[in-house]
Amino acid sequence: MFNFHFKIDFLESLSKRYDEFGKAMAPKSKTGKKVYDFLGYFSIKERVVFYTVLCIFVISFGLLLKSLNDRVTVAVPLYGGTLKEGVVGIPRFANPVLAATDVDRDVAALVYSGLMRVGADGTLIPDLAEKYTVSPDGLTYTFSLRKRATFHDGSAVTSEDVAYTIGAVKNPIFKSPVATAWAGVTIETPDTHTVIFHLKAPYALFLEHTTLGILPKQLWKSTNDETFPYSDLNLRGVGSGPYRVTDVRTDKDGVPTSLTLSAFKNFTLGRPYIKTVELKFYTSEESRQNAMRAHTVDAISGVAAESVARAQGSNARVVTFFLPRIFAVFFNQNQVPAFTYREVRVALDTVLSKEHTTRTVLHEYGNMINGPIPPGSFGYASSSVLEKSDAVRLAEAKALLESNSWKLVNGVYQKSFANSDKKKPATTVSLTFSLATADTPELKRAAELIRDTWTQLGARVDLKIYEVGDLNQNIIRPRTFDALFFGEIVGRNPDPFFYWHSSERKEPGLNIAQYANPVVDTLVQNIRTSADTSVRLEKLRAFEAAVKRDVPAAFIYAPQYIYLMDNTLKGVASASLTYPHERFSNIHTWYIDTERVWKIFSK
Repeated sequence: MFNFHFKIDFLESLSKRYDEFGKAMAPKSKTGKKVYDFLGYFSIKERVVFYTVLCIFVISFGLLLKSLNDRVTVAVPLYGGTLKEGVVGIPRFANPVLAATDVDRDVAALVYSGLMRVGADGTLIPDLAEKYTVSPDGLTYTFSLRKRATFHDGSAVTSEDVAYTIGAVKNPIFKSPVATAWAGVTIETPDTHTVIFHLKAPYALFLEHTTLGILPKQLWKSTNDETFPYSDLNLRGVGSGPYRVTDVRTDKDGVPTSLTLSAFKNFTLGRPYIKTVELKFYTSEESRQNAMRAHTVDAISGVAAESVARAQGSNARVVTFFLPRIFAVFFNQNQVPAFTYREVRVALDTVLSKEHTTRTVLHEYGNMINGPIPPGSFGYASSSVLEKSDAVRLAEAKALLESNSWKLVNGVYQKSFANSDKKKPATTVSLTFSLATADTPELKRAAELIRDTWTQLGARVDLKIYEVGDLNQNIIRPRTFDALFFGEIVGRNPDPFFYWHSSERKEPGLNIAQYANPVVDTLVQNIRTSADTSVRLEKLRAFEAAVKRDVPAAFIYAPQYIYLMDNTLKGVASASLTYPHERFSNIHTWYIDTERVWKIFSK
């Protein structure tokens, strides 16, 4: 029970304040004056209560109106605003034919459009193409172009532009990074708005390649093989994508420092909401993160897991994308005799705490894996197996080795067996090998954890760290490593052929485990040729099961792609990316500003 005691001096003071306010707000009409005079008959306490109740009523009525407004209206995007994104690197060949670096691909993704585009949910949708058909044998793809599709300069997009672009990609002088995707593909242009591709063999993932940005032939045809890479159009490109280049700023040496792009109102999928995108180029990750913290830029992408907290700042949020890549230790059975024994490969895989490695290296921005298909890829099957303790895994791995005649000698497991020639001494195989990886913080830390665990098991492991270029050219390509901790790009729609088919064991093939299994060879061939998704899924599951049985590699984790952005940026769909630049695939639906409208008008 509460008792309220009013002091008369306080009430008089409060009443006086109310009277002063009342006089100032007193109505001028006769009716208003009568109401005001009527209130003069109230006592001090009655005036205080009346004005208090009146204030509560006004506030409550205002809240009620706001609640009703929120119920019958909805926030919708407004056109306008500027997005400033920080990128490490300097653009040089920012056109779809030559783009080989992340910064070049970022620019090309904003400026150019392909026949198809990656949708918000990761599926492919028509872009420059209005529709397409595929022949029953899977060898012919026919695209009909949108008749209203135009480049930024107003010229129409035609089948000749598509043919010119594919021709440039296939030109051996240009050494296009995407040339292999178009090898053996011929093109036919029966009319201005029809493009027909002929394949030599069915390829279920061909549509993925038709996201390639299209160049305007009219502007590029004046270049030749020698001048093509040096054209000013490589930086000041003219495409048909959601944004057009309007300004390039350079330093005193002519090196680009920023690129300003404006929304293209005639973009085939609709005018982008964000009016301007400014890409700011930085020479180091540290300077880019400093810019994010200082609010000089609104977004940075591809941030290392360990740097998120440092780079995030006070007004940014984290958006993650599935990045369908796997990181695994590949066992080179041609280099290390011990790896030819399945029990050794199984023991090395069993003893690893993949969950601990993933959390230590990637924190919450990654997923542990046990096979060649990662989260975000078609065919991925999640595993909910509870990870065993370190002691249990170690005991199981040791038991497996010892049950197959491996013995611990001076802290290292060895296996001896008699030679077929009894005059020769017994052959001894030792669990001694090197582990190679690239000189990056994440890979080094993961490799150190893996080495330490294998050392506890009873292996002698020499960790070798290489600069990325040196590792690729001098270690991976000639297959001179013992064990290699490295990553592979699997993609949303996996094509395991290049990584696991026996024909790809030799350089320049990508089968770095030098894995050979006739059953898997057949499966991966069927996966890439079958257009039936149910058949592909069945074959992918069978492929993964076979690889997991053979253990040609110890699969560790799949990272997520980390995108830091200002809280004002909205509409960003967190789907699955094959490459980082695909984060811009739906930038035309991103927005900054909003307004509230009646729900019936929001459709």
